[in-house]
Amino acid sequence: MIGWLHPIALVGLIGIAAPILVHLLCRQRAERLSFPSVRFVMSGTTSSIRLRKSSDLGLLVLRISIVGLAAIALAEPFLISTARRDVWNRRISRAIVVDTSVATVEQASEAIAGASKGADHVVRVVGSDLKDGLLDAVDSLAATEPARREIIVISDFRHGALRSGDLADVPAGIGLQFIRIGASSARNEFRGDEALGAPGIPTRVQQIHVTPAGTELRLTTAVGHTAGLHLQAAADRAEKLLRAVAAAGAPAPVENEPIALAFQPNSTLRDTHDGLTPWMLRTVVRMRRDAMLLAAARAHVRQARASDLPGVVIARDANDAPVLSASHNGSELLLLLAAASEDFLSAATLQSALKARRGLPRWNDREVVHIPASTLADWSREPVSQNSTEVRPPDPGDARVIWALVLVLLGVETWVRRRGRTAVHRYADAA
Repeated sequence: MIGWLHPIALVGLIGIAAPILVHLLCRQRAERLSFPSVRFVMSGTTSSIRLRKSSDLGLLVLRISIVGLAAIALAEPFLISTARRDVWNRRISRAIVVDTSVATVEQASEAIAGASKGADHVVRVVGSDLKDGLLDAVDSLAATEPARREIIVISDFRHGALRSGDLADVPAGIGLQFIRIGASSARNEFRGDEALGAPGIPTRVQQIHVTPAGTELRLTTAVGHTAGLHLQAAADRAEKLLRAVAAAGAPAPVENEPIALAFQPNSTLRDTHDGLTPWMLRTVVRMRRDAMLLAAARAHVRQARASDLPGVVIARDANDAPVLSASHNGSELLLLLAAASEDFLSAATLQSALKARRGLPRWNDREVVHIPASTLADWSREPVSQNSTEVRPPDPGDARVIWALVLVLLGVETWVRRRGRTAVHRYADAA
């Protein structure tokens, strides 16, 4: 049986019409030779066109073969024989997905070594998201030599880390195994988010207690701090803005990822957005998706000129003029606002910036409930033997042999053309 890696290339077989048209439309003209007298020309009835007829037919067949074989080679065929399929099925390619939210690769080395035994080819995928890890494993196995393929997942399999729907993206022919590592705990207590505090509004800190029966959240108060937040405004105006945002609710700033707000910035600021660090870029992207912030920007009436707002534009007003942009001042994310500190846009910007810097809380690794062993057993399956419909060897398949044949035919075509041209000249010399 023959399979094809790129069957769309077989459209190139239409190209065999080109040499046929050339041979049909090309007019053959007799070669003109000068003689001192016609009495030296031998009489005959065979023309030069009739002399070339048999060789032209051979050239036509050669050229059709060259074009056709080139199109077939581009489609990259591969032969599926019983012997070749047996070789493929004796091999096994394995992708090992390691959940780094549970343990490092070094800590999971014993499980990885056990999972690698008996495999002819091993690919390792590490990450904290098992769904993405499965997709990467499928892509990695698709690039390996034909073999029985299998994915082994190493994790503690806490509740929600993997769902049955996540396995739908894994082809049915790929086997699945699950190895559990890490000790299970019956309870987990940790500190959650810390809310922004302001004068008169204490900082609220989440204390979270997780058990198999449920999750308990308690709020405790602490002395508010603004380390990691710099408002370039008068003290009384900055205090009012902080109180408004703290009352509405927003995460507290952190010192190692500081944010600064500049109101009504002037043209002396430099456009230094090229130096934005990854956490700054993540914050800017999240702010661009904040519907409340974008609505506040559209309702705002800008007073400053557009040239006074350098950096990466985050939001624009109804006239498409930028009213909020991002730059940086050393390690500080600098948000430039074409607004006064008492404007609603300023409060919306501060709240959005603090939420965007924090992002959505991810406490999956704190879960104490795990996927049952019976569920993992139901998800497990053996790798399926390769058959003629599933197999897809890496490029270029068996096309090398066809390309070699194309080169040979090109050489034969050149030799036939030269031989035909030599025969014509010999006939002319004899005449």
